[in-house]
Amino acid sequence: MPRNSFRAGLPAIILVTISLVALLGLDFLQWKQKQPGSIIFSWLLKAKKEVPPPVSLEKEVLPLIRKQAGPTLRITEIKEKPRSEVRIEADEETYAALVPELKKLLESKGFKVEISLLEEDEEKSIFNWFLEDKKQRQVRLLFQIRKPILAKAPPVLPVKKPAPPEKPLREKKVAVIIDDLGNDLDSIRAIVGLSRPITISILPQAVYAQETASIASSHGLEVMLHLPMESVNSRENNDFSGGEINSRMSPEEVLQTVRGYLEILPSATGVNNHKGSLITQDRDIMRIILTELTARNLFFIDSRTTDKSIAYKLALEMGLRSGKRDIFLDADQDKNSIARRVKELIRLCQRNGSAIAIGHPYPETLSYLSEALYQIENSGIKLVSVSQIIQ
Repeated sequence: MPRNSFRAGLPAIILVTISLVALLGLDFLQWKQKQPGSIIFSWLLKAKKEVPPPVSLEKEVLPLIRKQAGPTLRITEIKEKPRSEVRIEADEETYAALVPELKKLLESKGFKVEISLLEEDEEKSIFNWFLEDKKQRQVRLLFQIRKPILAKAPPVLPVKKPAPPEKPLREKKVAVIIDDLGNDLDSIRAIVGLSRPITISILPQAVYAQETASIASSHGLEVMLHLPMESVNSRENNDFSGGEINSRMSPEEVLQTVRGYLEILPSATGVNNHKGSLITQDRDIMRIILTELTARNLFFIDSRTTDKSIAYKLALEMGLRSGKRDIFLDADQDKNSIARRVKELIRLCQRNGSAIAIGHPYPETLSYLSEALYQIENSGIKLVSVSQIIQ
């Protein structure tokens, strides 16, 4: 370009440069003051905006699921990458009881929840829970829901109508008592979720004794006082637990202890012994206890923690409605052992017409209880509250 032409165009170049600088400065001020209109700086810095860290499953999501679900759910797989994902197994009843409360809990923690059915067949249904929080962090919960196994009905064959029996067949009944409740609320929630007439027995000194009784009563479950008593082992080991009825108490102390515990659990309709292998052999102490139960029109179940117990026989002699434990479901805390005890319970009931089982809120027991109840009912046995069996 000739020198004269360059000099002639210099003012225009300077003017354009000043305009660009002014435009950049104005755009920067608008971006800095968060005013609308910034284009260049907003675009440049948008790419540098920090991506929020992914949702921590162990800290933010799994505690909510475990808090609401208790021991009846099984978390089978956890993935953090490429997307946060949890796979969970449960039965239909547990899942149905879990859905509204868990959804409400997740939404209260800032998650938007969308639920859809991914897959379904005769054995299972798979539900997808898509979670997204305000930072657009996403999590997927996959619930695999087991359907109950239904026995196939035998083919209907033409047969002659049998003559009516001379006496009506006696209905076979089983009562299941879960002992040692009141130390947490997850156990009673799991039992309530089974929607079966389980009888619960509550330790009166437990932290959540009254709350457990309230939840049970509101769902129509029968409540019992699990009365602490001295055992043979506690005497031999000099291990005297506070609050239990022991052989060194005066008759008045025994009576006041029983009355005090019944005041804690006024909804209790019956009593069974916690431990007590020593006290249930003591006729004098048991007579004091059973006399008070008779006066209050309560029933008594002998947990039979020793085969030397005279408690059940004495209760019958006194005319008190009473029964005794036939099977301990979880003397061994092992699923295979519990399964064997359930089969033994069914055989015993089919032979005698009724049976009483006692279990405890161990994770192994609670996780197997739904299947155990199905086996009992599928054997033609009616599951009832313990008061419907005893004499």
